[in-house]
Amino acid sequence: MADEIPTIHILNKLYYQSQQAVVALPSALPYPPLASSSLRIRTRVLSLSINNFTYALLGPMLGWYNIHPLPASTPAPYKDSSKYGRIGAWGYTEVMESTVAAVPAGSYLWGYVPLGTLAEDVEVEVQPPVMQKRSQDKDQEQGDVVVVVTSPHRRKVLSMYNRYVVYRHDPNNDDSSNNNNNNNTTTSTATAITAAIARHAPEIAHDAILRVMHSFAFCLASFAFSPDSTRVVDLGVRDDDGWTAVDADLTDATVLIFAPGSKAAVLFATLLSQRRHKNPQQGQGQVQEQEDERRNDNGCPGRIIGASSESSRAFVVGTQAYDTVVLTSDDPLSAVPRDDSKSLVIFDFGGRFNAATLWALALEPRYPDLLYVDVGISVGEPINSNSTKTLTDSSPELTHYHPLPYRSVPLNADTLRRRAVQRVGEATYCAEEAASWAKFRRVGIRGLEMVWGEGVDDVARGWDRIARGEYVPSQGLVYKL
Repeated sequence: MADEIPTIHILNKLYYQSQQAVVALPSALPYPPLASSSLRIRTRVLSLSINNFTYALLGPMLGWYNIHPLPASTPAPYKDSSKYGRIGAWGYTEVMESTVAAVPAGSYLWGYVPLGTLAEDVEVEVQPPVMQKRSQDKDQEQGDVVVVVTSPHRRKVLSMYNRYVVYRHDPNNDDSSNNNNNNNTTTSTATAITAAIARHAPEIAHDAILRVMHSFAFCLASFAFSPDSTRVVDLGVRDDDGWTAVDADLTDATVLIFAPGSKAAVLFATLLSQRRHKNPQQGQGQVQEQEDERRNDNGCPGRIIGASSESSRAFVVGTQAYDTVVLTSDDPLSAVPRDDSKSLVIFDFGGRFNAATLWALALEPRYPDLLYVDVGISVGEPINSNSTKTLTDSSPELTHYHPLPYRSVPLNADTLRRRAVQRVGEATYCAEEAASWAKFRRVGIRGLEMVWGEGVDDVARGWDRIARGEYVPSQGLVYKL
């Protein structure tokens, strides 16, 4: 690490889509002595997606540019933090140095990582290991070791961005031969992670691209829309939004998902569709009423519809997460005919051109109890290299001066997770999420191609691809640094 000239990825905060730079920082070396209770970490794997553009768009409002601030060694003109900044991505960092006994050098952290090869010093607290039940007839085992960043500049950041899962390096017992094919992230060692990164293992790519998306989808399906009334937590941003188990019940509902090719949407739709197969098959000769009762006990939607763009339709269909895939250019009343569904719930994962709102307005007379869940944000159309567009999509057909005729609930992933943990306890929540993720980690998403790049320059080229509209939902962009 001492001989490596570190580089970082920097954005113009206003024109983040078209103005970026890869900046070398030779004066950042040598690194200073590491403070106590700290880790010196360097990014090894990260992923890029349209979500990174959301971080850039909302960064000034939500403090995302403060997570990885411009270092003191940043040269002009990029050292002007009022104009330039850095955002992060999800992936793995390696611990280069440590003054924390529980996290030795050589360990890996999974979480929100900086874009670049500059080592970053963070103060951390080690969370007490969560003891997880293996099964009813076996003892408990230690779950993921987690550290939380407590550096002063990050104390006001949402907790999910300060939480890192640790894969410890143990030189006395770190044999990768026993872990290379291990799909259980809890028991993977640092040596196994190193080997998996070197061979571009699909599980590493899935961790970078899908794991945080799964975390959100799992929480949304298993708690905000849980079929178990004792697990239901408030959906909205506020703790007093009046959300009830009746609101959470998706039994026989029509679920309509916009931006259905987004990774979070596919995972969420898959988790909902799995409710149809949760209970084991009973004996032959079951009557239809028993089948319906079993489905209803699981809060199973009557149908799950993806509303896709023409360009994404083939991928969305190929995921097999949806019962039906329609086009956002279709007539809403023809695409979602009234059937015996008891309700219509629209999940907008960031559909463009306010398509979800336009459809909701068209469908509300047919479904007076329509519920609109505002999950994501669209960050705008693809741009050319000279564009300065930064605003979210808008439609002249909409006005924001009149109340909407249906119930609309915005949500926040960090708040939702906090409520879920409070409801069932840290151990239960972590065990359930880990078990759910282990299944997806093995297989990923049908039709999702992992595209690997290497180096910060490749990251910059990937950023340009997304800005030009060349990034497609059927690809996952992963980078080894």
